[in-house]
Amino acid sequence: MNTLKRWLIGFLIFSLPGIGVAYAATTDTNTVQNFFLGDVELKDTDLNQVLTLLKGEPGKDGVIGRDGVDGINGVDGINGVDGINGVDGSGVNVVGLAASDPKCPDGGIKLETYPALQTFYICNGKNGIDGRNGTNGINGINGINGTNGVDGKDGEDGVDGKDGINGSSETNTVTIGGKIITSLCDNSVTVKLNHSFQGDPGFVMSSIVMSGIAGTCLTGVKTFTLTAYLQIRDASGTCNPSAALDADCLQGVAGKSGKYRFGGVVACTMNLTPGVNVTAANADGDVTATIVSTTPCTATSPDDNWENEVAIDHLYQLSPMDIDGTLGFAIEEAE
Repeated sequence: MNTLKRWLIGFLIFSLPGIGVAYAATTDTNTVQNFFLGDVELKDTDLNQVLTLLKGEPGKDGVIGRDGVDGINGVDGINGVDGINGVDGSGVNVVGLAASDPKCPDGGIKLETYPALQTFYICNGKNGIDGRNGTNGINGINGINGTNGVDGKDGEDGVDGKDGINGSSETNTVTIGGKIITSLCDNSVTVKLNHSFQGDPGFVMSSIVMSGIAGTCLTGVKTFTLTAYLQIRDASGTCNPSAALDADCLQGVAGKSGKYRFGGVVACTMNLTPGVNVTAANADGDVTATIVSTTPCTATSPDDNWENEVAIDHLYQLSPMDIDGTLGFAIEEAE
């Protein structure tokens, strides 16, 4: 049966279209139809040549094969060797020592180094002996008194303001009382109170000018004094010290500090010196004396029956708002 199959397969191969085999003698010349190359001469060298095959259409892909078996896991790598520990660092241990320690009787600290053990001591020193008191030095010599400065010139009077509207029933009055030392003087004296505005303190007294004084009062070799007496107004209400501008409070610096009080009197005294605070006599023989702003004053009060005198450094520590308009003056020989 197998031999028959081979013969049939061979027969089928040789019977396929386009395949031909020819055998001929070497002296003959035959032309064989070649379906692929055209007409060619058949020679003896063409005997037993490889069959020319006609390539058919590509075949279909075969069935996908099964997946292969998983491979064996690889061998784990060997862990690296641990590194060598570093060398220990050096350090210092600080130990406090009490005052009773034999190494430091007054206390201190002990220092210990490691790993190479070394010990050091830093001890407190003993308390030093208290120093002796210093003797007080001799008092220095008092300096020479300075020369009094020259009084500045009075500024020019400002332009008079316009008259206010008259009140319904009030009349402004000024009372002047004077004490004259001799009959050569008269009491026809004009008194002018000058003041200026100084910002935070407000209005302050700047001078008291008395004109019409007979020049004959000041003749001779004796020194005379001029005293101006200023009456402080009475209280008109309850003063509120915390208010910035309370009209019921005293406004002057010395008044706010209690050196002069409501209803009291302030007296300001100075020596009369011709050419300094006294002018030359005019055609009538009268002179003008000026009590300047730095003149010292004293204050008395009915609160203590006028018994205590309180010193006020300067006239400018008074406020014209604290004076009620009653004035007095006295010209006397200096003691």
